Amino acid sequence: MAKKHRRAPVARDKRFKQRCASDFGTDERWQHSGRTLEYTEIAGIFAARASEEHILDHLVLMKLLDESARAAGLKLHHDYHVAQIEGRVVASYVSVRSAPGDAEARLMRSDVQEAAYMRWRNALRAVPAAMRDIVIHVCCIGHAPRVMQLVKLKEGLFQLARFYGLVR
Repeated sequence: MAKKHRRAPVARDKRFKQRCASDFGTDERWQHSGRTLEYTEIAGIFAARASEEHILDHLVLMKLLDESARAAGLKLHHDYHVAQIEGRVVASYVSVRSAPGDAEARLMRSDVQEAAYMRWRNALRAVPAAMRDIVIHVCCIGHAPRVMQLVKLKEGLFQLARFYGLVR
């Protein structure tokens, strides 16, 4: 008589379901990051936030950057994202174009995008030229810096924080 093998438990088994009193969304939202509860000033409640949404968050958790440098880098990242700079630099793999006759239509910016672009440019003028590349690569694109680049990144983010008025 053949011996019966017990099947290994799977994730849909009831004994593996986690029961939580509050809802933090799907598990996929938290699979690459930790979870922190922060007090929201607008709503007046605690809300869950991923603790490592950006590479700057990782650097702060490793105590390589301070909070003012992180805040300055995230402001620069926000303006970069709103201005849609990356969409204008990289190739598009979309096979269908919306305006095939007008090649300049894709280069036009709305007023909000233009304002964000000018804020981004003005902020980068405050960073010394030798440090701009590493600040853009880390803050805007999200590349992790090498150990040799940390000194330039710290100094560049300090100048950026001074420009934004986060430090004196």
